[in-house]
Amino acid sequence: MQKKHLISCFCWLTTLVAVICACLPVLLEFPGYAKTAKAAKRSTVGTDDPGCLSCVSQAASMFAMGKSKEAAELLRLWSNRCPHNAQLHLLLSTIYMRLGPQLDQAEVAASQAVSLLPESVAAHLQYALVLSANKKDIEAIGEFKKVTELDPLSYEAWSSLANLYSELQEDDLARQCAMKASDLEPSRKPNFVKP
Repeated sequence: MQKKHLISCFCWLTTLVAVICACLPVLLEFPGYAKTAKAAKRSTVGTDDPGCLSCVSQAASMFAMGKSKEAAELLRLWSNRCPHNAQLHLLLSTIYMRLGPQLDQAEVAASQAVSLLPESVAAHLQYALVLSANKKDIEAIGEFKKVTELDPLSYEAWSSLANLYSELQEDDLARQCAMKASDLEPSRKPNFVKP
């Protein structure tokens, strides 16, 4: 069940990241996104090449069209020119996860995104999912907890915590997290926790 849950979370996150990266230049213009916009602009300033945002947008479009390998290669080529661009690293991590055997690279890219945007729910969720896929359960738990601190209403984080605690036979913690997830998404009854 956990693998199915991780795949569901990953698909959700993949779609979210692709949409955010493709729409980032437009989102930055809306005043309602002021906090996110300021953080995103901070994450793209410094010594980054002026073409970074265009690169991310192009790679997000390629990824959305199913050209994952090409998008990853484009982002990889630009990553040294855009060391402060969290969106680039987040998208690169997402694509590496989709490509499968590149989980170590996905972890490095997600870690870079988190270090650039420490208050980003998407970055911490991506990093947590990669850590979990890499069987680094304790570290993944820490990242999922960070997601719940940033967004206490994150069903994905609470249900992932329930799965991880269940695997570690921390049944009380698993049950608590499953209850929280169930409160957030009543239509999804947690069936991954031992009664």
